[in-house]
Amino acid sequence: MVVGLAEAEPPESVLVLDQDGRSVGLAVDEVLDLVEVPGDQLEDGDSLPGIDPRLVQRIGHHGDTVFAVLDIQALVLPLLG
Repeated sequence: MVVGLAEAEPPESVLVLDQDGRSVGLAVDEVLDLVEVPGDQLEDGDSLPGIDPRLVQRIGHHGDTVFAVLDIQALVLPLLG
């Protein structure tokens, strides 16, 4: 514990990713839904405002919701060193 900082609460949701045989857990605020979307219904991911385009592979739509398909390798490679 760092002096002056409150002890962190453990995350309620952890997204576990497997990258090249190594597991990485990412704490997430909330999992809203899991959906299957055919690849031909996804768009290029280079134009989503506020998200680093190097981390986004594709963009999809599910109902009124827009979501990003993240590039897992680009996201976790810096963590794995």
